[in-house]
Amino acid sequence: MFQLVKKLGFLKSRIKDWNVRHFKNVFGEKARIQGEIEQLNKKIVALGMSSAMYDELKSLNIQLSETLAREESYWRKKSRDLWLSEGDRNTKLFHSSSKLKRLRKRISCIVDSNGNTLIDEDKIATEAVRFFKSLLSVEMVVVDDEFVNLIPPLVSQEDNKMLMAPFSLAELKEIVFSMHPEKAPGPDGFTVLFF
Repeated sequence: MFQLVKKLGFLKSRIKDWNVRHFKNVFGEKARIQGEIEQLNKKIVALGMSSAMYDELKSLNIQLSETLAREESYWRKKSRDLWLSEGDRNTKLFHSSSKLKRLRKRISCIVDSNGNTLIDEDKIATEAVRFFKSLLSVEMVVVDDEFVNLIPPLVSQEDNKMLMAPFSLAELKEIVFSMHPEKAPGPDGFTVLFF
């Protein structure tokens, strides 16, 4: 057993040396590159930009980008340590975190429109239905024409005619097939299709 422990200790020190030689210290490397960029920027401010300085700055920025990617990978792996040590089993940690999440998501009481606190589940359900029915119901509102005329038109008659025109099946097919199958469509994350 003693020899095994000694060999493991020797192996650990060799792996650490290999890690430093092969991968370098990510945090030290990042600090070194950032220092060099800072010094080069001071030099550029003092002397002006030359093509050699531009190339050096570009090279340093590429090195910094690679180092930051390695640092991100390091932290990502480090954050999974707990999961890896706990494993994929049904552990006490997993169950307790699930219970806490369930308790946080549970609605145990609400206050109705009259200010009364409701604790009974049936009363909570009834009040929720009543609230959303009233919220989503349509009330007839009479708007004065004079008020409507104060709002400037933002869509021209030509644009309005185009928007109100019925779409063809070919247009719909073009829109649907232009969407990436695993991404949200449109520049703002969604596309609205009216049928």
